[in-house]
Amino acid sequence: MRLVLAVLVAMAPPLFSASNWLKVTSPNFEMYTTAGSKDGRRTVEYFEQVRDFFMRVRSQQVTTQLPVTIVAFKNAKEYRPYTMSETAIAYFTGDEQRDYIVMSGVGQEHFPIAVHEYMHLLIRHSGLKLPVWMNEGIAEVYSTLRPLAGQILIGTPPEGRGYALGQHKWIPMDRLVNITHESPEFDEKNRTGLLYSQSWLLTHMLMLAEPYAKQFGQFALEVSSSGSSEAAFQKVYGKGLTQVERDLQAYYRSTSLKGVLYDTKLQKIEVAEPNAATELETELTLTKLVALLRRRDEAMQRYAALAKTYPDRWEIHEGIGHVYWRAGDRVKAKESLRRAVELQSPSWKTYWDYARLGHGDESVIDALKKALELNPNLSEARMLLGFEYNNAHKYQEAYDTFATIKHVTPDRAVPFFLAKAYCAMQLAKKPEARSAAEMAKKYAKSPAETAKAQEYIDYLDRPTRTETGELAAPSSSITPVPNRSSPIDPEIQTVRGALQEIECLGKEARLMITSGTSKFPLLIRDPDSIRIKNSNASTMNLTCGLQRGVSVVVGVIVKDDAKFKTMGDVVSLEFQ
Repeated sequence: MRLVLAVLVAMAPPLFSASNWLKVTSPNFEMYTTAGSKDGRRTVEYFEQVRDFFMRVRSQQVTTQLPVTIVAFKNAKEYRPYTMSETAIAYFTGDEQRDYIVMSGVGQEHFPIAVHEYMHLLIRHSGLKLPVWMNEGIAEVYSTLRPLAGQILIGTPPEGRGYALGQHKWIPMDRLVNITHESPEFDEKNRTGLLYSQSWLLTHMLMLAEPYAKQFGQFALEVSSSGSSEAAFQKVYGKGLTQVERDLQAYYRSTSLKGVLYDTKLQKIEVAEPNAATELETELTLTKLVALLRRRDEAMQRYAALAKTYPDRWEIHEGIGHVYWRAGDRVKAKESLRRAVELQSPSWKTYWDYARLGHGDESVIDALKKALELNPNLSEARMLLGFEYNNAHKYQEAYDTFATIKHVTPDRAVPFFLAKAYCAMQLAKKPEARSAAEMAKKYAKSPAETAKAQEYIDYLDRPTRTETGELAAPSSSITPVPNRSSPIDPEIQTVRGALQEIECLGKEARLMITSGTSKFPLLIRDPDSIRIKNSNASTMNLTCGLQRGVSVVVGVIVKDDAKFKTMGDVVSLEFQ
């Protein structure tokens, strides 16, 4: 048996000249489009109307938390170099700074697509972690939003969904509820249509039909918290997947489907006339999309070209830093973000990202202070600032910073209270130190954490002073590591060693890498997604079984998998 790994070769799409692009701005959206002024403006107005509708009829909290950029191409040909997949005619993506909705066209015929993608945005910011079928199903149900006799109707069948359900064999329910974005249903056109169609019908039944509708909100919360659709169906409705599937078949055969009418209208909202977009604006936006699509080599080439023309734009250096970061090169990422900081970025995110990579650097304290100046609610930055002060032996500044933090999550509680106790000891604040140490002991989840807290408490009963006047306190050895994972990707670690064995397990494969006396069992979940860094071939064949111990560098997302008995998922391979 052979394991075939596809080698990803990025082809740079042609750049559009700035004169082809228009920029349309409104209070809650910005759009870059190559379509005409009229259609572009009308589309942004419609996004504003839909947002206003959800704000009024659903909840004031159902809204976006980040700026939203819409990138709308004139036609499918222009859109193709930036598509997420062969079957997607639009998509939603984003990072910690901004949300993006990318469309292959504008105008009224694309309004259902606009609502569909906007629903993905709202779901992202709801805090719910929904499976693919439910995320797509909710988006499909709401995509049918349309005015009707002075009201708003939602719930009519989306175009083509009924036809797909009647023409293809349905996806079994136990498969449907477990589909992910890596599943083949997202790569095959007919199956993609069926996935969307079944997801729409199932969600429509759960949202609008009895006896499901009344408990739909509870069901969504249960799915999000448990991560299992099957368990949620059983807990909330007392039904297994077989019964739900029978109900869905009966629902499909029914003579009518229920919709919902909202006694309101889409409010008239006017948007200013578009302006010509600059080359820098459009190319920064398009390059960011390429980076979000994980085409890193191409993104880096485009950023490098921008840097030659605009060497002193902080946005370019920040973008380069993020590309390096996602590739696992934190040294170069830090260098690029440092340059963005030196260019006085007006974004708190620039300073926060630099601080997350620059632990121990003297400039980190200044970066954290600037991040908090621009975003006072950034509580994680405030905590990290306290630790940086502590590491620099600036105990008064550290203690004062910790004192401003009123709420601490359980996962941060032990290191926070230990550090606060340590600073209090150094400042001879014995009661405050004891109180903090007791809190650390209360939240301790391991024997090591309990022992460290007790060590502080025992020390407070017999304090001594050094010749310098500082308390000879126990070391502050438990320090929380800030979240230094990429703004988009999971954190990628590097494993260097010898490839000893490839064990093929069907679609998946388990690699055994050795380094000295250490062994690293690693999982390849999808061979087609693995990036081969130093090969010019389109594919690489690896024979299953014992290997010759060739030297490899493996990019890994650290993630234990009990089923496969592995400690991480492989994302890249480099043969030495």
